[in-house]
Amino acid sequence: MSNYETNPVGALQERFQSRGITPQYRVVQAEGASHAPTFSFQVILGDLTATGSGSSKKQAKHVAARAMLDKLDGRIPAQDGQTPLPPVNADNANGGPAAPGNTVGALQELCVKHGYPMPTYDLGAVGGQPHMRNFTIMCCVGKMRESGTGGSKKDAKREAAQKMIDKLKTMGPNGGPASVSDVTNQEVDEELLNKMSTMKVETLNSASSQKVASFYRKLQSSGGGNLAKLHMAPLKGKNSDFVAMLGELGKEQKFEVTYVEVEEKNDEEQTQCLVQLSTLPVAVCYGVGSDTKAASNDAARNALNYLKMMTKRTAQGKK
Repeated sequence: MSNYETNPVGALQERFQSRGITPQYRVVQAEGASHAPTFSFQVILGDLTATGSGSSKKQAKHVAARAMLDKLDGRIPAQDGQTPLPPVNADNANGGPAAPGNTVGALQELCVKHGYPMPTYDLGAVGGQPHMRNFTIMCCVGKMRESGTGGSKKDAKREAAQKMIDKLKTMGPNGGPASVSDVTNQEVDEELLNKMSTMKVETLNSASSQKVASFYRKLQSSGGGNLAKLHMAPLKGKNSDFVAMLGELGKEQKFEVTYVEVEEKNDEEQTQCLVQLSTLPVAVCYGVGSDTKAASNDAARNALNYLKMMTKRTAQGKK
């Protein structure tokens, strides 16, 4: 027995979960004696609805889901006491001529069938005299836009839906239905893909490695009192001004020091901070503290430890 028969709720869910669409269910009626109740459920999928009845909520929900599947697939539901739905003919299932005035539903079914984004409608201009209004409605499916006009919002919406159906049915290859990529914002994707296909990901090649090594060799051999002090003094003590120490070292060795405050606190409710050094490559160090000042000082201490580590070889060689 098919999943459609045994678990229509699951079958309906599976059909749309990959598109991020979740069918919604609600009880619309509960009647009858307590020992023999009758429940009616409605399932809602975008603008489409279907109902089903049963002696339990579960049965009624299954009947409603089966009715929705029947409506989407063009079957005529007529079992388990469910409310009969109008048949969906082949043209209508493909978004073709629908029952008069049912273009909104036909467009919805077309989108469901082909996996297009669900239609949305926006009210545009409203003109005319108070006794003879003229409404404009914009219908959007993905990147596609079609507008409709009419003496009421309903008429304008129907016209916009019909125009969208006509476009979607014929804009594909050889005048057939549009593909999903035609309807979604594929232009942006193609532009991104083109950029990615021509993008060169820079790796640290031998020349770059030599530049980095050269930078630290120069830093190591540059001398300077602050760099020497860095290797001689242990970076300890909460009262030490590591921010000032790093600033002086930056001036001496000609690199910039930039502090970036982090608004969010960490899991221990401490203030966080980042410090960036314009070295080669650029270094970013992290610090935490009870307030911004303490966090900056901690980040500066970590940056000093980093520089101490990167320039240690020469210092050891001088011993």
